[in-house]
Amino acid sequence: MKHLNPLALSALVALSACSGGSSQSGATPSLRSSASYTLAAYRMPLATGPVADKIQAMSRRTKTSYGGTPLLITDAPEFSAGDQVNFALSEVDALADGVAYPVIQYSSPVVVNVLSLRSTALLLGNAIFPAMVFDGIRFVIVPSQSGVVVNSVSYPATFGAFDPATKNFNPSPSASTVNVDVPMSYDETQGAVPLLVDFNVMESVALSGASALIGPAAKPTNWNNNAVIVGTILNAAGSPVRGATLNAVATDGSLSATSVSNRYGQFELHAIPGGSYSVSVANSHVSRSGAAISASAADPGVTPAPLSVSVPAGYRINLGTISD
Repeated sequence: MKHLNPLALSALVALSACSGGSSQSGATPSLRSSASYTLAAYRMPLATGPVADKIQAMSRRTKTSYGGTPLLITDAPEFSAGDQVNFALSEVDALADGVAYPVIQYSSPVVVNVLSLRSTALLLGNAIFPAMVFDGIRFVIVPSQSGVVVNSVSYPATFGAFDPATKNFNPSPSASTVNVDVPMSYDETQGAVPLLVDFNVMESVALSGASALIGPAAKPTNWNNNAVIVGTILNAAGSPVRGATLNAVATDGSLSATSVSNRYGQFELHAIPGGSYSVSVANSHVSRSGAAISASAADPGVTPAPLSVSVPAGYRINLGTISD
């Protein structure tokens, strides 16, 4: 037996050519009491436009249900107009015990600019998954059709992995496609599991010379259990703090989401399961890709104390204003 299974992919975006040692420091934020938080049911709206139309057209031509509801969400500082982070998707597979089961296969690669999906979900289709227990999702990407555009300059994509300790980049062997595997346990024997994969561009992409180095970092969750944490960071004068790093840490100590405040001081932590989190603010951060991210307009101070937040699955909690 097979199930129609929605799959979701999200992305957090920040990009820098800089690198350096890992650090976290910043002003201690003043946080409102929980009574001032706003909680509301939330479902990410679906994206429309040429890419979504192309996916639907290919599905109609082949009379096949293509896989999933990938959400590509960029919730970090805005880039300049025209900037792009493009990934050419050719296939999506379900993984079980080292075996790949194709659930999405496009007749031609679908090039997705994640920067165009800051608050929407791109529907890739509804995949047919075998009724079994899986341990991951594989995204098959065409490097030659992928790349980054910053300030009107194009950077071809080089895929590989960043060393978490040294930040050094180890490129993958040259090939026509690369596999991006995302570990996740999901049981299709009980019915379709709508999957949400958060592709974290802030931790995955760095510019080096004439190339965009991409060492994919992604976190998955069940889309039905997805929750969102939002808020606004202002300094003592009431001006927005841009570039502050937000981390949501689960009760087991694992990092569930990372985001950066935008030019208005706003941030969103996406693609996290409903539950309790410790949310922290830092005014400087070095990503796993070596990107140095610093807050601007923050007041001087010390490392911020974390904030305990609980948000139910399928809800969006607004923390209001954080004074940084």
